[in-house]
Amino acid sequence: MSFNRDDTLLYAASSFREISVTSFPAFLLYLGQSTFKYHWNLSTVKKFKLNVDDLTRVVRVNMEIVSLAKLAYKISMISNDSIDNLLKSYWSGVGNIEMELPDAEVGRHNYNSGEIWEYLIEGKLVLTD
Repeated sequence: MSFNRDDTLLYAASSFREISVTSFPAFLLYLGQSTFKYHWNLSTVKKFKLNVDDLTRVVRVNMEIVSLAKLAYKISMISNDSIDNLLKSYWSGVGNIEMELPDAEVGRHNYNSGEIWEYLIEGKLVLTD
């Protein structure tokens, strides 16, 4: 099995969650603004209802922080401390963040994550049709 940089980042995000924010659920993508930005076909999405009980966990996070982290991984030698700070921002529900990263044309450039909110849900989902 081989891993690419995106796999490594997602593994780091999952590991960070397990250690630092153990009460948060794992990933489930919220389809909102992301469907437009990433051209996802909504006809393939199934509607569901969340059956809330004592074990249900829901958290709202900014998925674009992970997108910025992926970019940083691709174009820079990002440090472990910087990765931890990005993941802490993600799991804390921070909005837009800015990072200075190398740029082939201008040397260094400030990049903004932007904001697309996703809800991570752990619980019982029931298809509604």
